[in-house]
Amino acid sequence: MGIMSIKRDTMIKFSKNLKFERTQLGLNQKEMAEKLNISYRTYQNYELITTNNREPDL
Repeated sequence: MGIMSIKRDTMIKFSKNLKFERTQLGLNQKEMAEKLNISYRTYQNYELITTNNREPDL
């Protein structure tokens, strides 16, 4: 397994965990984005990492 594959797997886990935590808190994407002080579109992209190549700047 190459480094890019490991990085991709990590980002997919991040995306899934982010969505899981949001739903556990009972928040929609817009509410979660507001709590994180990021735009709704940015947050939406973070949850969509599994289908695009967007990576958050951590």
